[in-house]
Amino acid sequence: MNRILGIYVAEAARLLGEGLSIPEIDRAAMNEGMPVGPFALLDEVGIDVAAAVSRTLVSAFGARFQAGETLSWLLQAGRLGRKSGAGFYRHAPSFAADAAVSKILGIEWAMAKRGPKSSQLSFDAADRLLLSISAEARRAMADGVVESPDSADLAAIFGFGYPAHRGGPLRDLARRGADGEARLAELHHKYGEVFAAAAAVGSPTP
Repeated sequence: MNRILGIYVAEAARLLGEGLSIPEIDRAAMNEGMPVGPFALLDEVGIDVAAAVSRTLVSAFGARFQAGETLSWLLQAGRLGRKSGAGFYRHAPSFAADAAVSKILGIEWAMAKRGPKSSQLSFDAADRLLLSISAEARRAMADGVVESPDSADLAAIFGFGYPAHRGGPLRDLARRGADGEARLAELHHKYGEVFAAAAAVGSPTP
């Protein structure tokens, strides 16, 4: 589960670095059925815990799990998530987006400019988040570390709330059929290795 959750978090961090804001990225995920967005989830897990897991995944699987310096900078600022009262969001006295994060990360939210590049980024965000999970789940199957597609799907649904109505990341991709494969290929061309999914191994029936 850490492997496919880790790629989701890393892709969210890349979207953040490319100019989408934290609330925009979280909304993109929630609009597709995720119970919370990736940054709200990180705040619940703990930034310190997430940073340790991220380092382990990068060491084991390489740069596609790299979340940049995002987690490190928040740690240096003492923002551990909900347990410290602030992480990607402010949690005390109430939960809210926090403009201070952009200053800590040195990021200007490009969506405020509403240019063509940022519009395309917004359009791609939801697919980048969910299809990164599907692609990594397929790689895990190809590596032989997951017993069956159902195991991967159930781990994603019960482990971190992948939308149950989609059936899990592998069933979701199988349901999309040729359109899903074409979209993966497009994202691979535009955004790189994360979307270079392995060939389907024991894919579920759509």
